[in-house]
Amino acid sequence: MKNTVQKNQMTEKLEKSKTGIFGFDDITFGGLPKSRPTLIVGGIGSGKTFMSMLFILNGISDFKENGVFMTFEERSDELITNFSNLKYDITDYLEKKNLYFEHLHIGQYELHESGKYNIEGLFVRIEQAIKLTNAKRIVLDSLDTLFSNLDISLLRSEFKRLFSWLKEKNITAIITAEKETMRIQKVENDFKKYSFYLMLFTAIVALGTVISAWFFSIEIWKHYVH
Repeated sequence: MKNTVQKNQMTEKLEKSKTGIFGFDDITFGGLPKSRPTLIVGGIGSGKTFMSMLFILNGISDFKENGVFMTFEERSDELITNFSNLKYDITDYLEKKNLYFEHLHIGQYELHESGKYNIEGLFVRIEQAIKLTNAKRIVLDSLDTLFSNLDISLLRSEFKRLFSWLKEKNITAIITAEKETMRIQKVENDFKKYSFYLMLFTAIVALGTVISAWFFSIEIWKHYVH
């Protein structure tokens, strides 16, 4: 019986959440890990927000999965304007509660309670948005601005708590962050920090620009094929 259970666990496939982004679902064998967190990192102008927004909008238009987009840096009205020229009727999505946008500014006084780090307020806002839209996808854009001052052990603890909570709700999540802020470098002398993110996220996608920003690059640093 024990061997049978182990065999079933080994052969169980990880479900994927299609992004609808041309070519990306092919190279990732079906999209992003479903109900798991994916980290998208890159420098300024590398396309992190754009790619994440496509994941949400394609989810609504192509896969009937509503979405939540929360940003900790850019204002939500500015993002709506930036994406208004695409094929999607964002205003209609918002009115029909297929999509929820919010710019969150959480001050340091809201993060600390009796000298301890506290993100309960963030949990409440996310849960309200998920209930409002019956969302299956969420993007937390520029989440590093919230956690940038934490040491690595506290960062691990808070991320684990957030991701476990989202997994219980069967939400597929994208978190975007700056490479520099998150201190992520895929090099041997920074392997300890890099391995921390390998353990925490189910998938890691790194975006970049090459040849004076004429071309964009995508690197898959971590991803499960099955």
